[in-house]
Amino acid sequence: MKKSLTFLLSLAMTTSPLVAAEKIPCLQAFETPYEIVACLDKRGRELQKSIQALTDTLKKRQASQTKSVQAQLSDALNKYQALQGNIQKLLGENQQLNATVEQLVAQLAQLTQALEQVKTENADNRRKAKKAQKMAASKATVDQLVIQFSQLTQALEQVKTENVDNRRALQSEIKQLQKEKQQLKTTVAQLATRLEKLPQELKQVKKEKVANNRRKVDKAQNTIFRAGNTFRDRLKDGSKGPKMVWIPSGSFGMGDIQGDGDSDEKPVHHVSVNRFAMGKYEVTFAEYDKFANATRRKKPSDNDWGRGNRPVMNVTWYDAVAYTEWLTQQTGQQYRLPTEAEWEYAARAGTETKYWWGNNIGKNRAVCNGCGSRWDGKRTAPVGSFSANPFGLHDTVGNVWEWTCSEYESKYKGKEKRCLGKYRVNHNRLVLRGGSWDDQLVDMRSASRYWWWPTSRYRFGGFRLARGVIAPTD
Repeated sequence: MKKSLTFLLSLAMTTSPLVAAEKIPCLQAFETPYEIVACLDKRGRELQKSIQALTDTLKKRQASQTKSVQAQLSDALNKYQALQGNIQKLLGENQQLNATVEQLVAQLAQLTQALEQVKTENADNRRKAKKAQKMAASKATVDQLVIQFSQLTQALEQVKTENVDNRRALQSEIKQLQKEKQQLKTTVAQLATRLEKLPQELKQVKKEKVANNRRKVDKAQNTIFRAGNTFRDRLKDGSKGPKMVWIPSGSFGMGDIQGDGDSDEKPVHHVSVNRFAMGKYEVTFAEYDKFANATRRKKPSDNDWGRGNRPVMNVTWYDAVAYTEWLTQQTGQQYRLPTEAEWEYAARAGTETKYWWGNNIGKNRAVCNGCGSRWDGKRTAPVGSFSANPFGLHDTVGNVWEWTCSEYESKYKGKEKRCLGKYRVNHNRLVLRGGSWDDQLVDMRSASRYWWWPTSRYRFGGFRLARGVIAPTD
């Protein structure tokens, strides 16, 4: 019997991870069953303490794990992947814990069997023992151990129940996270749809903004560039340049509208002109002389008629272009000679008669040979001596022929709408418009054309400025 008890107790202690495997001195020699029971009682209490310690450890671990899970769930949206890893790890540890509990239950079952065997042997010993009281005490101790083992079993069952509850709570939290993940996917899909529509919406907003800005710019330009408005650009020395007038955009019938003109005024054709500015007067001697002094250029002759406010004459086409280039450099604006189409459009000023005021020359409306002025056939008149046309331009009839930038063609073929570049001019003929102080009435018509070589220099010829839109060039 002694050997049986020793063997069973040793087996329980060596197989249980909760009890140290080393030998206990009280088991080295058993004298009586009472001593055996006393030793068993002592080992049972030690086992109970170990189990209690294990239970506390399990509760602390569960509390720690629960706090860890709660902390991880609080940041679930940003660390969902990390949380899944932690949950898997926690489930693995829970499985290990369950395995440990199951192993403990198995060891307890073995210990219970050993105790049952002890109880059986004790019963046999009670019948044979002479000291009934000692055997009764041993029986009471064994019963107490059984009760303790029963309590321990209940505690372990409670631990298993708590583990199940924790597992259910984790599963519930995982389902909640999956639900939130699905909601996030829905939100992302909505944002993606919104982002797909955003470029189109931005394009529409930009289009509306551009349209509004364009309307504002057009409104400002209509105010600044209103037809008939006069302005003067400032030169680098602070002085003001020639007076200019804004000419509105529009279209007109160009050529011999009345049908009694020359052959080079045909065919009559429709021409559209963009907004531009044109000299209110022909360029004067005073304005040209300022340019000649600044560039050390030879001044043209005035035929002893006087300089100042009279239109400059005796200038070649190259002289006129050089003046426009100097004025461009002085003001930062694009000055040039007008095209032939621009000149006729500005001179007609919306009319279709021979002259801008009608089909009869009248008296004292211009200076020419037969215009009825005191300068007729004698000399030029000071600019602005006669009324302006509806666009605000003076002296578009008579005084001096005015150079244009267009090459002459005997029939209109399109060059009347373009400028001939300075470096393209060789032996080309250039168009002049407007007639002069010494020409007949037929040359005063708005449709009348004339040409000279670019190096020609006569007392009948001067020029007028244009500014604004850059005309096409050949």
